Amino acid sequence: LVGYNPIAGVYDITSDRYMSLSAALSEGYIRRSFLLDMLGAQAAIGKIIDIERNQIVTFKQAKDRSLYPADIFNRCEKAAQAFSGYPIQMMDYKLSLLEAIERKQILNAEGLKYIEAQLATGGIIDRRSALRLNLNAAVRKKLTTDDFKNKINNDDYRPKFTDIDTGAATKYSDLLKKCKMDKNGHAYFPIH
Repeated sequence: LVGYNPIAGVYDITSDRYMSLSAALSEGYIRRSFLLDMLGAQAAIGKIIDIERNQIVTFKQAKDRSLYPADIFNRCEKAAQAFSGYPIQMMDYKLSLLEAIERKQILNAEGLKYIEAQLATGGIIDRRSALRLNLNAAVRKKLTTDDFKNKINNDDYRPKFTDIDTGAATKYSDLLKKCKMDKNGHAYFPIH
Protein backbone atom coordinates (compact mmCIF):
# COMPACT_ATOMS: atom_id res chain seq x y z
CA LEU A 1 0.00 0.00 0.00
CA VAL A 2 1.47 3.30 -1.09
CA GLY A 3 0.69 6.61 0.56
CA TYR A 4 2.22 9.65 2.13
CA ASN A 5 4.10 9.37 5.39
CA PRO A 6 2.34 10.39 8.60
CA ILE A 7 3.65 12.92 11.11
CA ALA A 8 6.85 11.42 12.50
CA GLY A 9 7.74 13.85 15.25
CA VAL A 10 8.04 17.51 16.13
CA TYR A 11 10.31 20.28 14.96
CA ASP A 12 11.40 22.84 17.57
CA ILE A 13 11.59 26.11 15.64
CA THR A 14 13.57 27.90 18.37
CA SER A 15 16.41 25.38 18.54
CA ASP A 16 16.09 24.21 14.89
CA ARG A 17 15.84 20.61 16.13
CA TYR A 18 13.90 17.57 14.92
CA MET A 19 12.62 15.28 17.68
CA SER A 20 10.87 11.96 17.89
CA LEU A 21 7.49 11.96 19.58
CA SER A 22 8.89 10.11 22.59
CA ALA A 23 11.78 12.60 22.98
CA ALA A 24 9.36 15.53 22.65
CA LEU A 25 7.14 14.00 25.36
CA SER A 26 10.00 13.27 27.76
CA GLU A 27 11.38 16.81 27.29
CA GLY A 28 7.96 18.37 27.91
CA TYR A 29 7.34 19.76 24.42
CA ILE A 30 4.13 17.80 23.86
CA ARG A 31 1.43 16.18 25.97
CA ARG A 32 0.83 12.47 26.12
CA SER A 33 -2.51 12.94 24.33
CA PHE A 34 -0.73 14.45 21.30
CA LEU A 35 1.74 11.55 21.22
CA LEU A 36 -1.14 9.06 21.38
CA ASP A 37 -2.94 10.85 18.54
CA MET A 38 0.15 10.94 16.32
CA LEU A 39 1.20 7.36 17.07
CA GLY A 40 -2.41 6.27 16.56
CA ALA A 41 -2.41 7.96 13.15
CA GLN A 42 0.85 6.19 12.25
CA ALA A 43 -0.61 2.85 13.36
CA ALA A 44 -3.88 3.45 11.46
CA ILE A 45 -2.02 3.80 8.18
CA GLY A 46 0.44 0.99 8.90
CA LYS A 47 3.57 3.14 9.04
CA ILE A 48 5.30 3.56 12.39
CA ILE A 49 8.30 5.85 11.96
CA ASP A 50 11.50 4.79 13.73
CA ILE A 51 13.35 8.10 13.57
CA GLU A 52 16.53 6.81 15.23
CA ARG A 53 17.02 4.17 12.51
CA ASN A 54 15.33 6.22 9.74
CA GLN A 55 12.96 3.32 9.01
CA ILE A 56 9.27 2.77 8.54
CA VAL A 57 8.19 -0.32 10.45
CA THR A 58 5.02 -2.20 11.25
CA PHE A 59 3.19 -1.80 14.54
CA LYS A 60 4.47 -5.21 15.68
CA GLN A 61 8.08 -4.34 14.76
CA ALA A 62 7.78 -1.07 16.68
CA LYS A 63 6.48 -2.99 19.73
CA ASP A 64 9.31 -5.53 19.42
CA ARG A 65 11.83 -2.67 19.32
CA SER A 66 10.17 -0.98 22.32
CA LEU A 67 10.03 2.35 20.48
CA TYR A 68 7.43 3.44 23.06
CA PRO A 69 6.39 2.08 26.45
CA ALA A 70 4.00 -0.89 26.45
CA ASP A 71 1.11 1.16 27.85
CA ILE A 72 1.34 3.53 24.86
CA PHE A 73 1.25 0.61 22.42
CA ASN A 74 -1.73 -0.85 24.28
CA ARG A 75 -3.61 2.43 23.83
CA CYS A 76 -2.86 2.37 20.08
CA GLU A 77 -3.88 -1.26 19.44
CA LYS A 78 -7.29 -0.35 17.95
CA ALA A 79 -5.58 2.16 15.67
CA ALA A 80 -3.23 -0.56 14.42
CA GLN A 81 -6.26 -2.71 13.65
CA ALA A 82 -7.55 0.08 11.38
CA PHE A 83 -4.71 -1.03 9.11
CA SER A 84 -4.53 -4.78 9.80
CA GLY A 85 -8.26 -5.42 10.34
CA TYR A 86 -10.50 -5.94 13.35
CA PRO A 87 -10.73 -9.63 14.31
CA ILE A 88 -14.09 -11.31 14.76
CA GLN A 89 -14.27 -14.02 17.41
CA MET A 90 -14.40 -17.57 16.06
CA MET A 91 -13.77 -16.44 12.44
CA ASP A 92 -10.75 -16.01 10.21
CA TYR A 93 -12.26 -12.90 8.62
CA LYS A 94 -11.24 -9.44 9.80
CA LEU A 95 -13.42 -6.35 9.51
CA SER A 96 -12.22 -3.28 7.69
CA LEU A 97 -12.15 0.01 9.58
CA LEU A 98 -15.43 1.12 8.02
CA GLU A 99 -17.10 -2.23 8.75
CA ALA A 100 -15.87 -2.05 12.37
CA ILE A 101 -17.45 1.40 12.74
CA GLU A 102 -20.74 0.27 11.19
CA ARG A 103 -20.86 -2.85 13.42
CA LYS A 104 -19.92 -0.78 16.48
CA GLN A 105 -16.68 -2.70 17.11
CA ILE A 106 -15.02 0.67 17.71
CA LEU A 107 -16.39 4.04 18.73
CA ASN A 108 -17.53 6.28 15.90
CA ALA A 109 -15.26 9.19 16.95
CA GLU A 110 -12.26 6.88 17.25
CA GLY A 111 -12.89 5.40 13.81
CA LEU A 112 -13.34 8.83 12.25
CA LYS A 113 -9.94 9.84 13.61
CA TYR A 114 -8.30 6.87 11.86
CA ILE A 115 -10.20 7.61 8.65
CA GLU A 116 -8.97 11.22 8.75
CA ALA A 117 -5.38 9.96 8.99
CA GLN A 118 -5.87 7.45 6.18
CA LEU A 119 -7.53 9.99 3.86
CA ALA A 120 -4.81 12.59 4.53
CA THR A 121 -2.04 10.13 3.68
CA GLY A 122 -3.43 8.60 0.50
CA GLY A 123 -6.90 7.20 1.08
CA ILE A 124 -8.95 4.71 3.03
CA ILE A 125 -7.23 1.34 3.16
CA ASP A 126 -9.08 -1.43 1.35
CA ARG A 127 -7.51 -4.56 2.80
CA ARG A 128 -9.20 -6.81 0.22
CA SER A 129 -7.54 -5.19 -2.78
CA ALA A 130 -4.45 -3.63 -1.14
CA LEU A 131 -5.50 -0.23 -2.44
CA ARG A 132 -6.09 3.15 -0.89
CA LEU A 133 -9.38 4.75 -1.87
CA ASN A 134 -10.95 8.18 -1.68
CA LEU A 135 -14.42 8.37 -0.13
CA ASN A 136 -16.27 8.15 -3.46
CA ALA A 137 -14.38 5.01 -4.45
CA ALA A 138 -15.04 3.50 -0.99
CA VAL A 139 -18.78 4.05 -1.51
CA ARG A 140 -18.63 2.49 -5.01
CA LYS A 141 -16.83 -0.57 -3.60
CA LYS A 142 -19.44 -0.77 -0.82
CA LEU A 143 -16.87 -0.27 1.91
CA THR A 144 -19.03 2.51 3.29
CA THR A 145 -22.30 4.28 2.66
CA ASP A 146 -23.27 7.64 1.19
CA ASP A 147 -24.53 8.59 4.66
CA PHE A 148 -21.10 8.03 6.16
CA LYS A 149 -19.40 9.94 3.33
CA ASN A 150 -21.80 12.84 3.78
CA LYS A 151 -21.13 12.88 7.53
CA ILE A 152 -17.39 13.38 6.93
CA ASN A 153 -17.93 15.98 4.19
CA ASN A 154 -20.60 17.87 6.14
CA ASP A 155 -19.78 21.44 7.17
CA ASP A 156 -20.81 20.53 10.73
CA TYR A 157 -18.20 17.73 10.91
CA ARG A 158 -15.96 18.27 13.93
CA PRO A 159 -12.31 17.37 13.22
CA LYS A 160 -10.85 14.76 15.54
CA PHE A 161 -7.29 16.01 16.07
CA THR A 162 -5.98 18.94 18.10
CA ASP A 163 -3.49 21.53 16.90
CA ILE A 164 -1.08 21.84 19.84
CA ASP A 165 -0.18 25.41 18.81
CA THR A 166 -3.73 26.76 18.85
CA GLY A 167 -5.65 24.17 20.90
CA ALA A 168 -8.28 24.11 18.14
CA ALA A 169 -9.84 20.98 16.70
CA THR A 170 -8.38 20.34 13.25
CA LYS A 171 -8.17 17.69 10.58
CA TYR A 172 -5.09 15.50 10.27
CA SER A 173 -4.58 16.84 6.74
CA ASP A 174 -4.31 20.38 8.15
CA LEU A 175 -1.71 19.24 10.67
CA LEU A 176 0.28 17.67 7.83
CA LYS A 177 0.15 20.92 5.84
CA LYS A 178 1.87 22.74 8.73
CA CYS A 179 4.70 20.22 8.94
CA LYS A 180 8.33 20.73 8.03
CA MET A 181 9.94 17.91 6.08
CA ASP A 182 13.40 16.64 6.93
CA LYS A 183 15.96 15.43 4.38
CA ASN A 184 14.57 11.88 4.69
CA GLY A 185 11.04 12.91 3.76
CA HIS A 186 9.57 12.65 7.25
CA ALA A 187 6.99 15.21 8.39
CA TYR A 188 7.56 17.05 11.68
CA PHE A 189 4.96 19.23 13.36
CA PRO A 190 6.47 22.66 14.21
CA ILE A 191 6.41 23.84 17.81
CA HIS A 192 7.71 27.01 19.48
